[in-house]
Amino acid sequence: AIGTAGVMGDSASMLQKPLKTAVDASGRIFVADADTNRIKIYDQNGAFVSQLGETWVVGTDNAHFNAPKGVAFDASGNLYVADSYNHRVQIFDSNLDYVATLGVTGESGTDNAHFNAPEGIDFDSSGRIFVADMLNYRVQVFDASRVYLTTLGETGVIDDDNDHFYWPNTVVVDSNDVLYVADFFNHRIQRFTSSLVYSDTLGVTSEMGSDNDHFAFPTGVAIDPTNGNIVVADDG
Repeated sequence: AIGTAGVMGDSASMLQKPLKTAVDASGRIFVADADTNRIKIYDQNGAFVSQLGETWVVGTDNAHFNAPKGVAFDASGNLYVADSYNHRVQIFDSNLDYVATLGVTGESGTDNAHFNAPEGIDFDSSGRIFVADMLNYRVQVFDASRVYLTTLGETGVIDDDNDHFYWPNTVVVDSNDVLYVADFFNHRIQRFTSSLVYSDTLGVTSEMGSDNDHFAFPTGVAIDPTNGNIVVADDG
């Protein structure tokens, strides 16, 4: 295990509020520890290696974060960090040197140059970048050159039909380029084809439940690459 079960903390062996994880090509494990404003890095055996960000310190420069909530690697090994309360996505190369920013640091906004508390990030086989722009209730799509392409959902509008979201917090793309969106307050996982057309829903829209047909505040989705099984973190 990474962290100490049942104990929050900021030492090398502890985590405070881990939200999302990613693994690089060498097997290193990256954990977005949101409350302590850092990305913690562990080796394949779970031993602490290093970190990005400064523990407990909020900042808007490229060495700091403000509640980093998502981490993901593109096909080139670049690390993307959803720096949620700085309303940006920070990009680092495989050496963990800063490369670029998506969004405008410290500014939330509703146009396509801004985010409002982004949380989840993933990529499809063509390199398109998907960002769960949580408090804008949308998923923003960029090409591999980080140029805006399109939006899923309606900016600033909450609803429970298949054209809208209510706090989308996680995006995951499977090996067939099917997009999965964890739609937190709608208690569902929405699926879209590689053409970004709505496909189907896991869960029952706007209904919480504890049986196996329902979710209650889903916060994470992962696809098992060995068999395609869908794994959902059902927070409620």
